[in-house]
Amino acid sequence: SDILHISQATVSDMVLTMLNELCIKDFMNTEKNLIVVTHSGAFHPDDVFALTVLRQLHPMMEVVRTRDEEIIASGDIIVDVGGQYDGKRWFDHHQNSDDVIRPDGIAYSSAGLIWKSFGHHYVDSLLGDNDSPELHIDVYEMIYTRFVNPIDHEDNGVSFKDFDIGYIRTIQSAFVPSWRYSEESHMLEYFLKAMDYMKMMVEVEVLKLRKHIDAMDANGFVLSALEKSAEDETLKRLKVVELP
Repeated sequence: SDILHISQATVSDMVLTMLNELCIKDFMNTEKNLIVVTHSGAFHPDDVFALTVLRQLHPMMEVVRTRDEEIIASGDIIVDVGGQYDGKRWFDHHQNSDDVIRPDGIAYSSAGLIWKSFGHHYVDSLLGDNDSPELHIDVYEMIYTRFVNPIDHEDNGVSFKDFDIGYIRTIQSAFVPSWRYSEESHMLEYFLKAMDYMKMMVEVEVLKLRKHIDAMDANGFVLSALEKSAEDETLKRLKVVELP
């Protein structure tokens, strides 16, 4: 019976995964003007990053910032508010549930929760059709390392010292408006600007990674050519290095 129980649990997990994928595909393929809801008031890097990912996938989506429960419930995707997480429509990490705890014991922020469901789709949208699967993996891991992971740490008050993340803290230090502009209309304006900034920062890191990979490939070509020339008597006499 224990073996049967494990098998049933495995099947249940597979069914839930398939249902989640179907919901995400519906989100990806829908042509409707999606409404994405997050909380009003001061914003943080996690909700800014999460909605930046979603807007990359649906550029025409409408951003609604509120704490009104009826408006929240009417959203197509609800982020960082609502008290629920299902990996499909609700993405709030403010709850006591193992579902919002990472394998390393740190709680997810809304950035981490959105990344779990949409990260690979997001990377696909950043890269071209001719880019390799290896580049996809490299970009995915880079964005997780430089954005998602430190944002999860910071949002939960866990010190992050692997590298400087001042570009993430700028979201609060520069974009969250002062008390003079605390009306929600101003908050929304600056929230959207913060999303533009986050988008630019991610794209800058992707460009840097591409250049690094190109440089490593170039080094590999040169080393390979030098090895070949060292073995070829004709090339050695002519002092010619044959590059690909």
